[in-house]
Amino acid sequence: MRDGFSILVTFLFFGFAALESAIAAEPKEKLVSVLSKEAPRCVRHASLCSWVRSEIRKSSDLETERSIIHRAAPLTQYYRSELRRHGLPAYYAIIPHIESRNNPLAVSPRGAVGVWQIMPDTARDLEMSIRGRDSRKNIVKSTQKIVLYLDRLHKRYDGDVVSVLAAYNWGPARVDNVLKINAGLISKKDLPPETLGYILNFFKSWTAIKTNKIDDLLSRLPNVSYLEIVKNPKHYSSVNPHDQNLIRMLNYSRGSGYHWLIPNDNFFRHYSGTYIYIK
Repeated sequence: MRDGFSILVTFLFFGFAALESAIAAEPKEKLVSVLSKEAPRCVRHASLCSWVRSEIRKSSDLETERSIIHRAAPLTQYYRSELRRHGLPAYYAIIPHIESRNNPLAVSPRGAVGVWQIMPDTARDLEMSIRGRDSRKNIVKSTQKIVLYLDRLHKRYDGDVVSVLAAYNWGPARVDNVLKINAGLISKKDLPPETLGYILNFFKSWTAIKTNKIDDLLSRLPNVSYLEIVKNPKHYSSVNPHDQNLIRMLNYSRGSGYHWLIPNDNFFRHYSGTYIYIK
């Protein structure tokens, strides 16, 4: 999707103070276990996957990754629900974490925009508006469109997550060429450093998610939706007038006919404070 790996880093952060009394009463199935059930497997491309596993073993920042992913759990769960509606694996829901740290205003030096870091050519292919009101900045619209794109890639590469990730970051035509030359295999030397780092970061993030820490906030989050799509959010503004910044961030570049993405009761049970910061 992005030709480059650098992003204009501004962060979309959800506050992560959990309400202990509410968590204690929740069902046993948690967000972390649900994502882990559909594990992305790096096995087909032996040399590349061996390198990925080796690098992850040397990682010292998995706990930090886990903390950041916890902050964005409401959005991750929203992406997951859209992916599942199209029969896609839940683990693609962590792509926005890799791409933009879930920031709808993220812009890369090469023109990728939004939580999914959609390039202009891909946006045009997906019939997304990029002039004036840029629909790539709208979480609902961009997620709806990019799920269709991921569905294409998932089918194109027969569910091979390494090929899907490489195509998302580097472009399908380049990945097709590598697969054709190497009899369907991808090695470390076949990919540019940015794409190698992208694939490594994906598997590192998934490893961080499935690492179940004792008394860890992420492991205790219930597997429920935290955000919902509504046609008219007027009722929300009267209940939580102090959270309009959250509404604004979740609904940037909202065009005519777009639905609103708003927090529901589960969000406010498990998250408190100021949920979004823009630097």
